[in-house]
Amino acid sequence: GVRTLETVMGIIENSAPTLFFYLPGNHEKNRLTASGATIPENLKIFGESWTYYELADVTLAGCSKIDAALPRTLTLNPERKNILVLHGELSDKFASPDKIGARELADLPIDYVALGHYHSYSETKITERTRAVYCGTPEGRGFDECGEKGFSLITVEGNRLESEFVPFAQRKLCEIYVDITDSVSVNDIIIAAHNYKSHFGTLNKLIIGDEVEFIDAYGKHSVFTV
Repeated sequence: GVRTLETVMGIIENSAPTLFFYLPGNHEKNRLTASGATIPENLKIFGESWTYYELADVTLAGCSKIDAALPRTLTLNPERKNILVLHGELSDKFASPDKIGARELADLPIDYVALGHYHSYSETKITERTRAVYCGTPEGRGFDECGEKGFSLITVEGNRLESEFVPFAQRKLCEIYVDITDSVSVNDIIIAAHNYKSHFGTLNKLIIGDEVEFIDAYGKHSVFTV
C-alpha cells in the first residue's frame, strides 16, 4: 500500500549515503516507478534493458525483463569484477518470461549472479569464475519458507570476490513430522495449540505422567498420558 511504500522510501532516504539497488520482480513489476513516489537519490533501479552502475572496481549490471536476446546485448569489461542482478529461474538458455541461461552466462566475464525468485538460499557454480546465488528471503513468512533465512554478503578486495551466507532471521520456521501410527483410531490425531493459555485451563501445568481425558464431538472418550 501507499503507507508501506512511503515507509520503505523513508528508511532508504534516511540511510544515505548507503546505496540501495532495486530490481523489480514478477510480483511488483513496475509498481514502484508507476506509483509516482519520490525516489531517493541513494536508491538505484534496474530497468527493462541493461542498466549499469559502477562502484570502484565493480560493475553492477541488471535487467528486469528476461528474453532470449539478453546475453547478446550485455556489455562488460572482463578486467573488472562484474555482478549481474536478475530475477527468474536458472535454466539452460535465456527465454521469456523468466528463464536465465546458465550455459550462456558461462561464456561471459561474470563473477557473481545475484538472483531473485526462489525464497531459499542456494548457490550454483557455473564456471571457475562465475557462480549464481539465490539469497532467499531475509525472514521466513510462512511454512513454504522453512529453514535458515538471511542474506548473501559479497566482499571484493583487489582481484578477489567472495560471498557468504549470513543468517539474519529473528525466527526459524520448521516442519516437524510426527509418527501417529498409534493414534486412537485410523487418521485420528488431536492437536491442542493456542497462544492464550487461559483458554486451556490448567493445560500449562501438566507434567510427565499426568493423564488427560478427551471427549470428541461424537462422544468418544479417550485417555492420554503426557
